Amino acid sequence: MSECINIANPYYVQLHLLADCIFNCSYCYLKGYDRKSMLSKKQINTFLNKFNNYYQDFGLRVHINLTGGDIWLYEGISEIFFLLKKHKVVQDFSLLLNSLWHEDSYKIIKDNKNSISLVQLNIDAINNRDKDIQFLSKEKIRFVIKILLSNNEHYYIKQLNILRKLLRKYPDLLVSIDRICPTNQSNKKMRLSVKNLKKKLLEIRSIANNVLIVDDPLVSAFFNKAKSESEKGFWNGCVIPSGGLAVYPNGEVKLCARIPNYTTGFTINNFTLEHYIDSFSEIRNQQMKNCNKCPISAQCQGGCPATSFIDKNIITKDHQCLYE
Repeated sequence: MSECINIANPYYVQLHLLADCIFNCSYCYLKGYDRKSMLSKKQINTFLNKFNNYYQDFGLRVHINLTGGDIWLYEGISEIFFLLKKHKVVQDFSLLLNSLWHEDSYKIIKDNKNSISLVQLNIDAINNRDKDIQFLSKEKIRFVIKILLSNNEHYYIKQLNILRKLLRKYPDLLVSIDRICPTNQSNKKMRLSVKNLKKKLLEIRSIANNVLIVDDPLVSAFFNKAKSESEKGFWNGCVIPSGGLAVYPNGEVKLCARIPNYTTGFTINNFTLEHYIDSFSEIRNQQMKNCNKCPISAQCQGGCPATSFIDKNIITKDHQCLYE
């Protein structure tokens, strides 16, 4: 791999261990996948071994986003943590969870807390689970509560009510924002208009401004916080393809978890980082060409191309472009 390739270090690898989950959310990116589908320990080990040479030759490290489905449904989940730590190329990992509902979750997280950079909890699942928040706070593990913005007003109000309740109890609680990204025609109606997106973003900021964590490049630009998370070591911007990738439970390598219907042709078995980046680097270049006249393109970096994939079956600039 040429040293002149512009690639994030650490490089983000999102491992979807399994498709099974305690919920059945309509907007889930794994919707339609076999619930019994899961990555084996052998597959994970094979994939990480492919990065060892990049670590030895170029000092490239990998940050793992460990998620599902729900990782607590993965049989032998504690062995996955041991496997990740065995690889020197793995710098650290984040856990994208519903909650810490599993009886062994506290022990597993405590045993691995020196390798965990962040725990993300789902606001739908964390309500009335104060013990999870108290545990993570006591162990000094950085965590955020994720809220999802969609066109479902009832759901939005429900989230805000939970958020206000949590912030009254825990005023330093960190909050992150995610936007719905339609993966099929039926849930396109869940996507917010630009006008309503702006309205909701401002409302959330009025509630949680001091504890708002922003890693969405479009939202970052809106809040003029484009550099805030990147300065803390988080990849701020679209991961396609130089920032990272997603590995699905069936072993497919995806450009991003938000675009499950885009087939890259890469799997755990045939993946090499050089060929992967060579194959898809033009995607990001083309996306930015669509934004070359925009005065805030340097901040939002074209936003999230996954938001518009469902419309034209191509990857282009953010559907919710705030400048237009």
